Amino acid sequence: MSITRANILKNATALADYCDGVKKLKNEFTGPTTKDLGISGAVENVSTYDLFVVWHVNGMMTMTPAQNNPEGRNAAHRGPVFPAWHRFMLRQLELNLQRVLEKSNFALPYWDWAMDGEGSPDDQLKIGALDKRRHWGFRRSHYLRSICVRPKRWLFVLRAH
Repeated sequence: MSITRANILKNATALADYCDGVKKLKNEFTGPTTKDLGISGAVENVSTYDLFVVWHVNGMMTMTPAQNNPEGRNAAHRGPVFPAWHRFMLRQLELNLQRVLEKSNFALPYWDWAMDGEGSPDDQLKIGALDKRRHWGFRRSHYLRSICVRPKRWLFVLRAH
């Protein structure tokens, strides 16, 4: 089936569907806990969305090659597998979003980064009808994530290592 990717900055439906799907994945717990995944601290259930975060972090922490690697190349970045690794990961995310949204035609929206420089600095902090008061001082990419995803504290710890 052919699907069309929408520009998330210009398509309110795409933004709403994406955020709804992410929230559903954040509230879906399939069994693993932080302890099961080797994450220190209090034992918490891990959501389907958080499994993608763990998968990405683990990929970034796996050096390739494991030794004599002055470039710091890892399994997810700085190497020849970057496109294929991320394409597979994003496809899995898209399939999970289709499942929880019950929309087989849902496509991950795209972000037109060129639009970031077209408006005034104040306009660049806004997305469509969303107002600046909910911005919290982050750049727009973090702004979108803050609306759709409210990460648990342990994920910030995980990202810091």
